[in-house]
Amino acid sequence: MDIKNFDFKQLNLIKAKKSKTEKYIICDKFNKKIHETLDDVYVPFGIEKWNNTQLLNIEINPNKNNKQLNINALLKSYDDIFREQIKLHHNVDNKTYYSFLKDSKYGCIMRTHISDYPKITKCSDINSGSDIIKMTSADIVKNNVKITLSLSTLWFTDISYGVTWDVVSMELL
Repeated sequence: MDIKNFDFKQLNLIKAKKSKTEKYIICDKFNKKIHETLDDVYVPFGIEKWNNTQLLNIEINPNKNNKQLNINALLKSYDDIFREQIKLHHNVDNKTYYSFLKDSKYGCIMRTHISDYPKITKCSDINSGSDIIKMTSADIVKNNVKITLSLSTLWFTDISYGVTWDVVSMELL
């Protein structure tokens, strides 16, 4: 997706069924998921479980190189657009926007969700060519990965709102 020409009004928000909070699945105007691939990002902690959800934090260090600087700018653009556009299109008075980005010692941490763990347990094994190996959470801790994310849901609670990104695929670098 071209973030420079991003138009919130062109999104399809489909109300999610069976949810404890008000949630909308985010799709483009053609009902396709919006994907971003982030090349060479750092996984500081591995997969965490919180509130029946599997989470993966990825770290972006804009001081490391130009690629990281561009990834950081892209993610902050998404964050800013959603923060502002949701205010224009939904009643969020007295609610706090919960960003998917948090400042860290080296730049920022992006919190992602893992909704289908088997989809991310495969990666190319560089040592044996095109063979596929299974990864565990321990394999990705403190390693760099190429990760494809899907802009997943817009959610609201009584006091806050935000968007989530789901991990679609991941390759250990």
